[in-house]
Amino acid sequence: MGISYSPILYLGRVFESEEDALAFYQKYFKLFSEEELLDIESDGFGEWVYGHPTLSFTRTSYYTNDCDYILGFNLKSSVRTPEVFSAAVNFKMAEWKEMFGDEPCNIIHDVCVS
Repeated sequence: MGISYSPILYLGRVFESEEDALAFYQKYFKLFSEEELLDIESDGFGEWVYGHPTLSFTRTSYYTNDCDYILGFNLKSSVRTPEVFSAAVNFKMAEWKEMFGDEPCNIIHDVCVS
């Protein structure tokens, strides 16, 4: 068992902490139940987002907390075909605007160390 390096390709935003990503999310969406808040407090925002139908959350390192945290849409599976990738980016840009309005987003490409 060794260190693994895997590519990250997202449309979204980069945050300095999981708490910053949660604060950004909460600007647009209310967490409805105490149970959700307790889940986030115990498991973390990243685990909670894991259950979201389209939104994803990842970090650039699972060995240290001194890393970037990324909230957005995972584009990695769309990169195989240029036509599919362009359509996926346009679709996810529209979805980002629907969820977060005029908040800027970026194409994020990085490496995850795990």
